[in-house]
Amino acid sequence: MNSWLVRQGWAIDWPRYSKGAFQDDQVAAQTADLGIWRGTFEVPCKARAARLKRRSAC
Repeated sequence: MNSWLVRQGWAIDWPRYSKGAFQDDQVAAQTADLGIWRGTFEVPCKARAARLKRRSAC
């Protein structure tokens, strides 16, 4: 299920927890402009880090 969600563009791979298990699925979704990758999307952990002026946890 996780792989399918990432490949369809409805979830992201978070290497901190997945150890990169879904990286290929995410690249495929980004390349095909699927789901969240259709428009402009900022990974939530990076957005929070920027807002709080901290290092990203993802």
